[in-house]
Amino acid sequence: MSNDFPNLLIISNNALSFTRNNGKTLNSLIKDIPEENISQLYLSKEVPQSDNCNNFFRITDEEMFQSFFLKRNDVGKIVGKIESEKREEKTDSNNLKNLIKTKESFRLLRESFWLKNKWNSKRLNDWLEEVSPEVILFCAGDSSFAYDITNFVRNKFNAKLITYVTDDYILPRTNSSWLENIRRKKIRKQLNEVIYSSDKFITISEKMRYKYHEIFDKDSVVFMNSTTSFKKANYNQKDKSEMSLVYAGGLQHNRHKSLIEIAKAIELINKRLNKPVKLYIYSNNEPNKKILSKLNREDSSEFCGSLNRDELTKVLNNSDILVHVESFEVKDIEDTRLSMSTKIPEYLSFEKPILAVGPNDIASVEYLKDVGYCITNINNIEENLRNFLNNDTLQKKLIRKSRERFLSNHNQDRISKKFLTEIQKLRQ
Repeated sequence: MSNDFPNLLIISNNALSFTRNNGKTLNSLIKDIPEENISQLYLSKEVPQSDNCNNFFRITDEEMFQSFFLKRNDVGKIVGKIESEKREEKTDSNNLKNLIKTKESFRLLRESFWLKNKWNSKRLNDWLEEVSPEVILFCAGDSSFAYDITNFVRNKFNAKLITYVTDDYILPRTNSSWLENIRRKKIRKQLNEVIYSSDKFITISEKMRYKYHEIFDKDSVVFMNSTTSFKKANYNQKDKSEMSLVYAGGLQHNRHKSLIEIAKAIELINKRLNKPVKLYIYSNNEPNKKILSKLNREDSSEFCGSLNRDELTKVLNNSDILVHVESFEVKDIEDTRLSMSTKIPEYLSFEKPILAVGPNDIASVEYLKDVGYCITNINNIEENLRNFLNNDTLQKKLIRKSRERFLSNHNQDRISKKFLTEIQKLRQ
């Protein structure tokens, strides 16, 4: 290990990844940290992917259930990164994860198994001794046991703590069940404690920074996702008989509903255009048959499944307009209002016009309002989209602004060096 840099341990629910949101965000921060000084302890069945980390310890929900019912003590596993991106896409598409996501009672039951502390195994402690963390980067989420594990590791090694919040799990929700309120209250208490004791506090957006400063009376540093430019130099699009709009991202939080509305608008627009328009949708989330039938709408939209990083880069370079969407449903607005989509910096790097459809008080849409074309009223999509498609001058203006935004806010070299400096300060 390099003596010039502190040993950094990342603790998070999600593994480092090239394609998944939190995994991508964390990967973007550690670019300049020596590989021998980075390790990750993660709490899911995902497959890790990283260009800069190759030391992982994984604990899963299945192991926690087995440790309770089968009295297992050999919890946890050392894993290495997997180079094949195709393998990651299918790793955690299982019934257990879907139950945890959709059933609040099952979430609480899950937490009770983790509270048995079977995760505190000899296997984990032996690995931690080898890692010998000096700084912990904790990606705080909505799993209570992750806070317990972080506190255990921090106290065991007297490590410095950086808390990074990328999504909101504590603000009140409309029509929450009493079970949800119980869990949210507990997470808020734990988050308050960990933020108060942190040596550095990081948030994902200015909107979150402002709101959490108001709640916790502690300011944070904003680190949005950073990336290298995905634009291919001297890339020439082939002559195409259609104008292609491409959405590349998740379908959770009812984003599919906004995509369906765009597809409906395109159907009407195509009746008046000589050059047809088509929306192509790429996502790791496999929709059910009912949703899939609505996303595949003859010549106006098509669900194309998942792509690895290189394939997606090619598709986006060959597109005409990049699409970002958020849901207009109240529950989804409450869940995403402070979050910043990881694909926005990537979109900005392509120097393409960006179309955003979603409520104007969501952080991602608010962030794009002066560098993309934002439609914030679901009832006016057709008219606004037609105006945007026919306005080449506006599209070129937005391309220039998006490039400036990418260079100023998302340049990976500059931001990863800034993060490296922040960590080094903690060792002084």
